[in-house]
Amino acid sequence: MGLPAFNTAIQNDSISVISKVPGIGKKTATRLIVEMKDKLGFLEKMKTDADLDDVDTLSLDAINALINLGYHPNQAKKAVQKARVDHERLNTLIPSALQLI
Repeated sequence: MGLPAFNTAIQNDSISVISKVPGIGKKTATRLIVEMKDKLGFLEKMKTDADLDDVDTLSLDAINALINLGYHPNQAKKAVQKARVDHERLNTLIPSALQLI
């Protein structure tokens, strides 16, 4: 399942769509919807914010990773924006952003 389909399924509370993924049952699908709804909504909001028009996919991935680690979205965004200047790969961007937090 691709990210756009996953995002749509999460936003529409589509347990049946998510549970079609191999290894995901109804309980896990329900849990994914509950846990991911706010996080995916934040990322969608970030993509539409005027001040983040220049944010690339790499930065969004890094911000999402930091949010999943428990950091506040604004804190993650600021750290990634500072670290992004020197990094072109996700595996170096995330540790650099963590050092800035």
